[in-house]
Order: sequence, then C-alpha cells, then structure tokens
Amino acid sequence: MGNSEFDIILQNKWNLKMNEGNVFWYTLTIPKEKNITEKFFLQLNINRAFIKRPPENICHINQPYNPDTFNFNKIKENEKLFIILNEKVKNESMYKNMVIVNVSPLGSYHILLVPNPQKCFPQVLTLENLNSIIEISLLSNSAYFRIGFNSLGAYASVNHLHFHAYYLNHEMFLETAPVKKIAGSCYSVENYPGKGFVFQIRNKEEIMFVVKKIFVLINLLQRYNIPQNLFITRGVKFETVDELSSDTKSWNRNCLRIYIWARKPSWGIKELSAFNIATCELFGHLVIKNELDFNSLTYDNIVKVLEDLTEEPYKTVMSDVIKLFNIEDT
Repeated sequence: MGNSEFDIILQNKWNLKMNEGNVFWYTLTIPKEKNITEKFFLQLNINRAFIKRPPENICHINQPYNPDTFNFNKIKENEKLFIILNEKVKNESMYKNMVIVNVSPLGSYHILLVPNPQKCFPQVLTLENLNSIIEISLLSNSAYFRIGFNSLGAYASVNHLHFHAYYLNHEMFLETAPVKKIAGSCYSVENYPGKGFVFQIRNKEEIMFVVKKIFVLINLLQRYNIPQNLFITRGVKFETVDELSSDTKSWNRNCLRIYIWARKPSWGIKELSAFNIATCELFGHLVIKNELDFNSLTYDNIVKVLEDLTEEPYKTVMSDVIKLFNIEDT
C-alpha cells in the first residue's frame, strides 16, 4: 500500500520546511542506531539534548494552562504545516487540529498535532481530542506512522495540549507482542518490562466505542493524579498474534494498538541531556542524547529503568481496573 494523500502532503511540506533552512533548530541526523534484543531500538540524537525550547516547570498533573509561558499560539508562522478539520462535525472549529513541525525533531517527519490551539487546552487528555487524534492516525497508510502523548508529570515539556507524531521505519516488538486480558476490553503486554495497558481498534466503526473504554482507564489515572504516557501504533490483532508466523506478522498490521502506561511522576524542569523515559522510550524506541549512554546502556539497564518507572503504579491501580472493566464490559 502506497502513501495516502495525508502522508504525501505531510512529508512534502515537512521536507520543504527543512530545506528552507530557518525553521528547524537543527538538521535531523542519527549518526548511530542499534537494537538491544527485539524489544528495544536505540537511536543517537545528540542535538535534541541541547538545541530545544526551554521546558516548562511542571508541578501537577492538572496544572492550569498559563498564557505567559511558551505555548503553540506563540510559534512562528513558518512552523505551521496545515490544518485538519473533522468533516463529521457541523461546528468544524470544535475539531480543528493544527499540524506544526517539531523544531527539535527526534525522528523522520516529526510533527506536533495541536487540537484547537486557540482554545488553550492544558496538557490533559480528553475523550473528544483522543477520538480526533485516532481518526487522524488512520489518515496515514503507513504501518510506521506513530502518535504519542506525554501527560504532565510524564515528560510533557509544554502545558498546551499536543500530541507527537512521526514515522519510525522499524519493526517494533509492541506491534506484534502477545497480550493477556485483564478484564473486558483492557489487556496487558506479556514479557515486557514497561508494565502497561493496551487496547485495540480493529475498524473505524469501533473507534468511539474503544475510546470510551480507554477513558475509563484515563479517568481513573487522572483521579489518582497518576501521570501517563500513551502511544498509538499499527499492530497485529490481539486474537491473531498466536496464529501468525514471524514472516506473516511483518506485514499483517491490521489494527491500531493503543498503549497506556501509568508511571511514577517526574516533576520540575526536565533534564534535557539525560536519558529520559517518555512515550517513545516506553514503546521501545529509545532516543539517546549522548554517546556515553548510547554505548554503555545494556538490556538489564533498560529493563530496570522501565520496571522501576511503571511497576508500582501498574499494581496500584490494577484492582480498580479489573473492577471497572468487569462492570464496563458486562
């Protein structure tokens, strides 16, 4: 399957901006990359550690939007790519998503999706905006188009609602990983150190149904003031994972998988040169910002960091998750 109109427009406009020479803060270069087992894919991106907008001081998962700090209404005009409107909605402004370049890209065609920027939403997930973002993910024909979200306290650096999107042309473990049912439509991944939850969307007709289920979990985490990371990727349907050979899995990504990780909070201002764990890293795509870490990180190091970050919050909410999804899906 070739690129969709969305893919073509996005990539052409992004390339034009890169060629202008005065939009991005650096030319994306990945001097080194490697796999550490089938679970983790590491890329070295030194520029992203130092050539980046100063992050906001984040203190709480529901920290109010502050118009005096950086927000996406303050970006330069040449950072904007295009606008996506939801044609199903009569009042189109309610579901307008601005697409802008990420001036400090972590990967190919790295963009930000900013729902209704003029409405000044804080960096808190809502059902309507997640539904809209999932529909946008389906505008792409690429199996490698990914979308991620970092809540406040989960390495979001700007408190103005936005999602990251980029193309990662690499087969990842969590696209085809076997899953285990927790309760109802909520599953967990087996044999992965980032303890989290996963849902699937198998066709367009069930988008809103599944998004409502996801928000049963999101609302629980928000009530408990637990930061979360979310990642949307093409993947293999849960019920067919065990039926497919390794060769078949490589092309049979026939659903969306939506991963949610409850995690320990990271408050204050991010340390930009450190090895930080945000949504991409929890997915297994580790963006390493210095050569020392890139050369020295081991599988055991990564496992320890992911387990320490996610295991306790995962266990904390598990009994509530089981109870809620047994009710929701009966």
